[in-house]
Amino acid sequence: MVTSAQGKDFSSYQRPVTPADLKGLLGDPLLFAFSRVSNWSGTTMGTDPNFARNWAAFKTAGLDRGAYWYLLPNVDPAAQARYFFAAVKAAGLAPGDMLACDSEVLAANADQATHTFCATLAGLAGHACPVVVYTNHNVGQHLTSC
Repeated sequence: MVTSAQGKDFSSYQRPVTPADLKGLLGDPLLFAFSRVSNWSGTTMGTDPNFARNWAAFKTAGLDRGAYWYLLPNVDPAAQARYFFAAVKAAGLAPGDMLACDSEVLAANADQATHTFCATLAGLAGHACPVVVYTNHNVGQHLTSC
């Protein structure tokens, strides 16, 4: 019986993933890992330069894997969801892979933007890939429709 699960989050803020990075505390293997997809230049969408490599490394290691998108509420959330889905699909989206909306920008439309992003993404991904929201307390308390 698993009593806890260790995972890590990777992005271009770190070097590309190596097998040594996929170990948890005391050298135990990770059970899951997430990689950032979004790489914003102002309000222009881009893909994290390490995403595809990290995504493949997670699969090779046999980890449950997730991809996340840092949502900007002031940019069309449906367009962001479509971009995110296309990037993950191009890197090899598989049934069971998790897709996360990282909603951490406090804005008047944070709830609506997060809801629209997730609904669009769920429509694209179908039932095979769960869509989840990652947030902080300041924003999370306003995400009433999610």
